Amino acid sequence: SEDPPPGTVLVVEDEPALRALVTRILTRAGYTVLAAERGPEAIALAQSHPGAIDLLLTDVVMPGINGFVLAEHLRAIRPSVRVLMMTGY
Repeated sequence: SEDPPPGTVLVVEDEPALRALVTRILTRAGYTVLAAERGPEAIALAQSHPGAIDLLLTDVVMPGINGFVLAEHLRAIRPSVRVLMMTGY
C-alpha cells in the first residue's frame, strides 16, 4: 500500500530567501506548498485553493497583518487548519 501524500502547507513569510528555502524543503519532503509573502495574499490563496490546507506555517512578525491575526482569519474560513508560528526574533 502506498503512503498517502503528506498534505498541503500554506507558508507565509515576508523574507523571500527564507520563504523559498522553506518551500523547497517542504516540497522535497512531499508536501504541496502554497506560498505567500504577506497576510492578505495568504487569505486570498486560502479562499481560492480548492483542496484542503492542513497547516499554516507563518512568520509571527510581518508588515500589516501579523501571524496571530492571520491565523485567526484563516481559522475563520478553514476551521480545521493547524497553525505553526515561526520567528527570527
